[in-house]
Amino acid sequence: MIFFDHIRKIGYSKGVQNKKMGLEGIYETLKTLEIGNWFKVKANSDEAFTVVLSTRSEQSILKTFLESMFEAQGIPVEIISGFKKLTIAKK
Repeated sequence: MIFFDHIRKIGYSKGVQNKKMGLEGIYETLKTLEIGNWFKVKANSDEAFTVVLSTRSEQSILKTFLESMFEAQGIPVEIISGFKKLTIAKK
């Protein structure tokens, strides 16, 4: 199994855990990860958020993780990559 398949499974598992914890929104879900020092979160609007990363190398890993996590939570999102940041918007 390749590396990103593992990342997808871990993200999906985290999403299932989040759903069982009652996390239903994008912002509250991202804030729980921010508390764990994964990244910094900035709210652009009620349905769009920017995640600021400490290094560019983690960007594709985190994008894959977040896509799977939100899929497991049943939250449709679009994730757009930028320079050391990801923009996450509700579809």
